[in-house]
Amino acid sequence: MSRIADTFCRVPNMLKSKSSIFCFFTALILPHSRLLASEDDRVTLRMLNWNTYLLPHGVDDEFGYKQERASLIADKMFEFASKYDILTLQEAYQSSKRQFEILQAATRAGFRDIAYGPLSELTKLQPVDSGLLILSKHRILDVEKRLFPRSPGKEGFITKGVVYARIYHPPSNRFVHVFNTHPVATFMNTPAVDLTKTVRGKQLTATANFIKDMANKYQFDPTDPIILGGSLNVDARGAIHEKEYEEMMHIFSSITNRDARDVIHDLLDDHPITWQYWEPEIEHRRDHPNGPPVDPPQCSDYIILFDTDDPKRYYEAIEADVEYMNVDESYRLPFSRLSDNNGLSTTISLTVKPTQHVIRNT
Repeated sequence: MSRIADTFCRVPNMLKSKSSIFCFFTALILPHSRLLASEDDRVTLRMLNWNTYLLPHGVDDEFGYKQERASLIADKMFEFASKYDILTLQEAYQSSKRQFEILQAATRAGFRDIAYGPLSELTKLQPVDSGLLILSKHRILDVEKRLFPRSPGKEGFITKGVVYARIYHPPSNRFVHVFNTHPVATFMNTPAVDLTKTVRGKQLTATANFIKDMANKYQFDPTDPIILGGSLNVDARGAIHEKEYEEMMHIFSSITNRDARDVIHDLLDDHPITWQYWEPEIEHRRDHPNGPPVDPPQCSDYIILFDTDDPKRYYEAIEADVEYMNVDESYRLPFSRLSDNNGLSTTISLTVKPTQHVIRNT
């Protein structure tokens, strides 16, 4: 006799009514799940995407204030946990104790699971990890990664790639498919502009193919959301990048066979500034006038939501905002922002999926 049948046969005598036995039986086999929920039920999921600008040792050490900022970011994890279900972070490199301090605080704050991006590849002379993190207050069931071909220039020492986390979201009884990436940057007015744009295009294509491959491997339900957070280094504000932005969105849509939506632009009707030089770096460049020129502010960070082709909307981004990571003036520090990047946040409304099979939130 099976375990369930055996347990059912030993129901206490007091549970003799049909309704009592039904409640007992369903509670036994359907723990931690939504039972027979209506499609009209809706819940929300909150997400933050942010490039922390915590560069590895040896990069911008003279004006980076990395340890001071890492400690302040760690302190913000409790605030983040009160606002967001998922964080996608970039440039949070493992090459120092700074990442450990942040993740320790994040775990205490309630982000129970962490997905790391590609780690360093010493055999390929890439000693720096990807700096990618996905933090979730809900269970991450699977993690997958894919490496990009080597980037040109100094970013060739970074193990660039993309990471995927399959997250179970109990309030909606749905899987949420979250991706995070950070392709190679372009430094304007340098000889490598065209080369880095070409390589970045290949990395964005690799990201879209990775999303498609994961959808096939895990048989994504078309009613479950796919979200890409990233510091994609494509400036939607600058005329020089305008064509590249359109090409990026086309790559995402055509390869994944889903309508890729720039959530921030769609809801704010703007390409807001997400990156601009940090004050200490500007001062450093003023002291070194023969160095590289200062690039203009950019919109280079994104949250991309891949819409389903199903005619019924099962999820939708309903709110979006730019999160200015300012430092309290009372700290009297030589910087007013925690990073040279602003954060981006979104709220996604999801219908609750009726329980057709057991999904355990363990």
